Amino acid sequence: MAESATSSGFLTPNTISEGGETHAENWCKDQWEQALKALQGGIDEIDRRKLSEFVTCDRLLEHLTELRDKYVGRESSISQLLSRLEPSLKKVNGFAIAMRAVLKWNFFEMAVLWGVFSLIVECAKDSEDILEKIIGMIQQLTHDMEIFRIHKDVFTRESRMDEALVEIYMAIIKWGVFSNLGKNAWPTFRRKFDETCNAVNTRMAQIKELILAYGSRGMRQHQQTHAQNIRQLEQLGMQSREYKDDSREFKPRNNIPMPRNDSFFGRKVMLSQVRLALDHDPPNIRLRSLALWGTGGIGKTQIALAYARERKEKGVKAIFWISCETPMARNQSYTEVALLLGLQGASEESHDQNRLLVTKWLQTTDIPWLIIFDNVELSDPEQTGSDMMEYWPQGDCGSVLVTSRHKGVSLGPASSSLEVLVFTPAEGSAYFQKALRRSQYTTEEIEAGKKLSSLLGGLPLALRIMTSHIMIKDMSIQQFIDFYERNMERLHKPSKKQKLNFYYSHTLATCWVITFEAMEKRSRDACSILATLCFVYPDGIPQDLFSPVRKKRFSEELTCCYDSWSFEEALETLLDLSLIRREPGADMSIHRIIQSVYRDRMTHEERYRCFLATSTLLLEAFPKQVNGESLRQEWAVCRRFEQHAFALVVRYREFDFKPQSPGDFLDFTQLMTNVAWYLIETGSWVQCLEMIQAGLDGCEDKESLWYAHLCASAACVHAERAHTTLARPFFKESIRVREKLLAPDHQELANIYASFANMILTEQETPTAPQVAIDLYDRAIEIDNSKPAGPDRYEYLFIRYINRGFALACQNKYDEAYVDMEKARDYALKKFGPGSHWDAEYNVDYNEGFISYQKGDWEVAKKLYKRCLQVYVQENELHPATTATWFKLACVDLKQGNILDAINGFRKTEVLCTINEPVKGDKGETARVWRRLAEALEKNGLTEEAIKLKSDAEAVRKEIQGERYQYLPDTEFSYNLMISEAGKVTGME
Repeated sequence: MAESATSSGFLTPNTISEGGETHAENWCKDQWEQALKALQGGIDEIDRRKLSEFVTCDRLLEHLTELRDKYVGRESSISQLLSRLEPSLKKVNGFAIAMRAVLKWNFFEMAVLWGVFSLIVECAKDSEDILEKIIGMIQQLTHDMEIFRIHKDVFTRESRMDEALVEIYMAIIKWGVFSNLGKNAWPTFRRKFDETCNAVNTRMAQIKELILAYGSRGMRQHQQTHAQNIRQLEQLGMQSREYKDDSREFKPRNNIPMPRNDSFFGRKVMLSQVRLALDHDPPNIRLRSLALWGTGGIGKTQIALAYARERKEKGVKAIFWISCETPMARNQSYTEVALLLGLQGASEESHDQNRLLVTKWLQTTDIPWLIIFDNVELSDPEQTGSDMMEYWPQGDCGSVLVTSRHKGVSLGPASSSLEVLVFTPAEGSAYFQKALRRSQYTTEEIEAGKKLSSLLGGLPLALRIMTSHIMIKDMSIQQFIDFYERNMERLHKPSKKQKLNFYYSHTLATCWVITFEAMEKRSRDACSILATLCFVYPDGIPQDLFSPVRKKRFSEELTCCYDSWSFEEALETLLDLSLIRREPGADMSIHRIIQSVYRDRMTHEERYRCFLATSTLLLEAFPKQVNGESLRQEWAVCRRFEQHAFALVVRYREFDFKPQSPGDFLDFTQLMTNVAWYLIETGSWVQCLEMIQAGLDGCEDKESLWYAHLCASAACVHAERAHTTLARPFFKESIRVREKLLAPDHQELANIYASFANMILTEQETPTAPQVAIDLYDRAIEIDNSKPAGPDRYEYLFIRYINRGFALACQNKYDEAYVDMEKARDYALKKFGPGSHWDAEYNVDYNEGFISYQKGDWEVAKKLYKRCLQVYVQENELHPATTATWFKLACVDLKQGNILDAINGFRKTEVLCTINEPVKGDKGETARVWRRLAEALEKNGLTEEAIKLKSDAEAVRKEIQGERYQYLPDTEFSYNLMISEAGKVTGME
């Protein structure tokens, strides 16, 4: 394209391309030329030359830095004001990048944009008052432009935004024409700004809609993929479970977590909008969804609760509440719902299976349902809610309500969103009138209520707390305002104790300080309890956390735990001040904002002591792991406290605590050990590793048994995931310390020897690996046999012999392997009885099927695998044993030449592996399926798909196996190394 220079110094098209210009290009070129003419007519020659000085945003920022340096040390605040421009200009730079990505024509020059902003600043820099006003305008103008940085990937792929982007660009350029305030009066400049702002806001709204549409399109594709996974579990015949729902027989079920809130006030308009978005119109049945977002303490959860109660009263039979603040809370909620529905296969130990079952039920039922995802946290708060897709439900009969403090949820996957705003002064005053329950209110009191609401920023949580103060002090609203304002003046003077590091205004900060000082005057025990509550999960706090058995172990701050009377008095103080709620069943809850504010009020030393005390309380409450024995009988207790232990870890990381005295962290280390063991048993590996790492970081004595136990847990989790490189050093450390401290016949030594043997079989690093594993199993069996006969011994020997038999099969010693398998079956029957435990006797069948497969006895292998599968699928579709059995059956079909059956079987297994990838931690198991599926497809003539799958599988194997990949051939054996073959059926110990 030939170009010529204009009088502005910038380039503009002189000829058109051979293909001819499009309508859009002509329009954009016309807009550009109009902008140039406006600039040429509105500024003088000197200013026109200045327009070309700043080619990039960085160059303009450098210029502003130079300007700031000139004003440093002067009495005016111009230097400080100029520093406020940087964030706004960076937002504009995001806009400029998006514009370059979308527009295909090179006649737009971004230097004009930066030149305009430089002229605006230049004209105002000598007047502090005008500069402050203009900076405020620029901040207002660019407020929503952060969206260009957050969603920059959208603009590289979405071309429908060109017109909107050009008009925003033009509006800013034309506003710059009036920047010479010497020629144009301020009112004109202000009026032109308002016009510019309106134009920009209109186009920004259109861009947001396009981003939402683009995101929703991508999310729908993701939804379809997730939905397809679930449908395939049904369509591919993976189980015989049926979901026959008859609304006439279905009994109402809900797990709404809190009773009706009688103090809930207002929000009539908001609730009507929620109804409009989520209530079903019988002629138009479809999935409906809405996201409520807004700052903490604004009342999002209370609105969701009010709507849930309303739907329950109107006859909706299935209402489910999913707490989403942490993955652990979300997992527990799904398990609660699965058990509440009585779904076949639901169990306390398999959160992923329970989520699958609930999602299936929602997708297939014809019963109207409502599900609330409360307190959704995003992995990246600046991004959209796309990570909710992992658990986003489907189903035409349902409604989904999301609450979150993150604006990102407004861009998906919910189809619509509402921002929950603070109360207006009038709404706040009406709240006080209702909550104080006084017979009448004067006009002065009503106006005072408006003023107090404004002082508190209209935040409902703050209004509720201040209502408690007004009632306790028996004041009028005006009297309380006088008291509040006196304290506000006092409290805003510098004070170490009153330093509150949170984002609310000074006037609202007074609310918290008044409340905490009132608590401190009334009850020191209340302070200690509140401090502890700020270090645990905010909901479902068991009151018996404060009633431990060994009371003598507690610090002076928690002496109220010795005396139920003192404890109840302290709770009464907290309840009176509206700092906590007491729920049905004596569980307590506290608002997250109160937790955050009170932690900020504490000194580091106070936080440290509270962390130690909370560690001790939770250690006393949580069931103890002994000699590797199962905690299954106490899982119900574990569930009550696991989230609180997880919250304690978050605080440990947040404040970076270090032990001040030897032994300070012993209780914390022991707590992490016990919780990690429970999480291993329930298959919550990701959360388990977080607990283990916290325990290892806090463990002061690296020669202690607690350290050895944590290493053993870490080793077992990594080995279960077939991450043997990570597992090996932990095994070695655990064995080293246990052999040093324990008697040679201690049960924990037998357990670690056997688990290490499982890992060696998984790794198969050398040809002698099976024999090394057998030697370790023999050492474990020798210790087991030294114990008295009984159920515990039988269970250990069952596990040992089944794995020892597997090792023998790896050596092709099939007869000896069968002998061990039958020994394992005998011990399983002694321990569990015939047919009483799905994970026992049928595991023997699976391993005998493996032996038959290795021998090439396909029919026997198939018969044994099918027998296992009948039980596995009914109990847990996502269990590694289920996945492994489907895979082996498909492999048998492939060996027998049943190619279509093999393809179908591998596709079934691929679905399960895909669902399990987050738990597994990599795609190794999926890649193994891809490789065998590729082989089956190739034999069926589907060469193109086979080549693609084989390539993908090899790429995954190369990534996982690292250097070892170079000398491992492309064989079934090499792919088997990426899964825990030995540990997958019987588990690590």
